[in-house]
Amino acid sequence: MLKAYTLNLDDSLMMAAKSKALQDRTSVSEMVRRLLSEYLGLSDRTADNTPHEKEIIEILERYSSGQLKRSEAMRAIGLDPVELEAFTSLMSEYGMSWPEVDRERAKKEGEYVARAIAFNSGEIDEY
Repeated sequence: MLKAYTLNLDDSLMMAAKSKALQDRTSVSEMVRRLLSEYLGLSDRTADNTPHEKEIIEILERYSSGQLKRSEAMRAIGLDPVELEAFTSLMSEYGMSWPEVDRERAKKEGEYVARAIAFNSGEIDEY
């Protein structure tokens, strides 16, 4: 299991890294792993774990049809689940439709997002 770590990076560097990761169809985390492995002289756990275009399309199709959860699809593509912007861009780039969500689930997810926003803005103490 991978642990989450926080890095303090300049906004401009982070934006450039996200842009490059999107172009390379990878994640910023994977870029950092590769660079640290190279810098420290450690073997990278995989030489190239980013799926090829055909595999990406298959994964996105499985997600689109509801066979995979979003986090599963993102990991299979090589993205961290927090990198939703990169995943959204891939969905758009390949013209994939988003899975249909039933009305009740959409309502629950909307309430969750509203609570998270209220919590982050200080309107509520818990969510």
